[in-house]
Amino acid sequence: MMEANIKTQQSNRAFKELRLLEERVRQSGASLPELNPRAFWNAVKCRIDGHNLVFPLLKVNEIIEYQKLTHLPGCADWIRGVINLRGRLLPAYDATAFFSPDKQKTLKRGTQIIVLEQGAMLCGLIPQELYGMQKVYHEEAEVISTEGQSDENSVLSYTNSALTLNNETWHQLDILQLARMLFHANPTLSQSGKSQG
Repeated sequence: MMEANIKTQQSNRAFKELRLLEERVRQSGASLPELNPRAFWNAVKCRIDGHNLVFPLLKVNEIIEYQKLTHLPGCADWIRGVINLRGRLLPAYDATAFFSPDKQKTLKRGTQIIVLEQGAMLCGLIPQELYGMQKVYHEEAEVISTEGQSDENSVLSYTNSALTLNNETWHQLDILQLARMLFHANPTLSQSGKSQG
């Protein structure tokens, strides 16, 4: 019984010491910094057919550097060929050349390809330029509706709003919708409907 009393007194003393320490910290005014997390999303910025575009990084499987393409005879120029991507065939589409056949991108070392996969669709999208990733903070990005303002034969027909980032307009691209359209498009036709071969 005496041992129990001693243990109780020791734990009471330790508790009192902790309370005194807590009180001293409060009196000194020290506190933990307040966290004020800002809401953001990670965006990929690119240019297709002369338009600044932005889309969520989460829509992208990966971004790879240009690899040797196997050309597909009889296909339109916007279908640049296929790449062996770890044993899977990846068709590579030049989106700018689809909308403007005269603006076909010259592929070289360092050219980046956006790899997208959804269900049975696996494809690589070659942008005119790929600028990289940027955090888009909700309170800093002004959203502008552009619905119904674009030509259906333009990449802008795959956008429905735009953001103002650093005084520049960036159209929000539905990159999966664009990729699905290219994946299912007639491989012998250009956007203008003319056969390529």
